Amino acid sequence: MNLYWYEIFVFILLAILIGFIIIFAIKNKDS
Repeated sequence: MNLYWYEIFVFILLAILIGFIIIFAIKNKDS
């Protein structure tokens, strides 16, 4: 078994992290 699931997990984690950063930036721009 190769570590293909690990790449998917890291990709999802990065996507969530980027999403949180974008939401945080929008909230800071609003206030």
